[in-house]
Amino acid sequence: MTVRLGMFTMPFHHPARDYATILEEDQEAILLADRLGFTEAFVGEHFSSWSERITSPLIFLATLIPKTTQIRFATGVINMPQLHPATVAAHVAMFDQLCRGRFIFGIGPGGLVSDFELFDVGQAELRPEMMLESIDIVLALWAQDPPYEIDGRFWKISVTNSVYPEFKVGYVPRPFQQPHPPIALSLLSPSSSSARTAGERGWIPVSGNFFHRRYLRGHWEKYAEGCEAMVKPDLDMPDEAVTVDAIKRGMIIAGSARRVLDQLVALREETGHFGTLLMAGHDWDQPKLWRRSMELLATDVMPKFATHSAAAPAS
Repeated sequence: MTVRLGMFTMPFHHPARDYATILEEDQEAILLADRLGFTEAFVGEHFSSWSERITSPLIFLATLIPKTTQIRFATGVINMPQLHPATVAAHVAMFDQLCRGRFIFGIGPGGLVSDFELFDVGQAELRPEMMLESIDIVLALWAQDPPYEIDGRFWKISVTNSVYPEFKVGYVPRPFQQPHPPIALSLLSPSSSSARTAGERGWIPVSGNFFHRRYLRGHWEKYAEGCEAMVKPDLDMPDEAVTVDAIKRGMIIAGSARRVLDQLVALREETGHFGTLLMAGHDWDQPKLWRRSMELLATDVMPKFATHSAAAPAS
């Protein structure tokens, strides 16, 4: 089975760095990914963080459409509770038209605590429900002509009096891809029901990079051992041995090209087959090294890993 290479970037930057400069670096990273054959690039959305300063992945990615040839753009993610569903529907439809369908519609319930406070959506138990209602409204707006009458729990939409069919006034724009772009759902908690939701709805599951790899299989098997031991590289590790370095070593695949390949093979044997490996994007504090890292991953590691994956059936 084929394994593809993609990128997922918040992106992270030092908060003291110049805003315009880091945006240029983020653009350059995705342009390089396109040249190296990466198949997709997910970009995050954060409204109140100088460490993660892309406030609109759609605006940012739109600047890259005419400069790229094959890479698919993806929101990683649009935080649905923080935006009105009609705004999301209209903006996503236009972006999908602009890029002629090179788009993956990544959604999530939100993940930044300051954004929760900013938009007053801090109730953890409500955010997943808001996300599902919002995406259902978006899909409904794309699937029908007005009049629109949607009576949701969190949003109520009505366009009945101002509809002029001859001018298409009152009509919400529709995306290039029909019936809609592929939807991807972010998965963070090992005990989350999001993986089950993605499977039930035919959405793409996107596993985050903030927990140990032993939980990846649980995203597919719908179970986990619990969040309380989530950061331990080894469940039997005593609490006093859990250091920042130990946690990082358990979460990160890094090293020489050969070592990274060995770690990816071990990861696949542990988790089972997956379709796309997403490289995490970070601040280009050492640009030459980051470019070289992307090149080695794309041209040296991935061809060998893809060959191994095709030859070895997943456990």
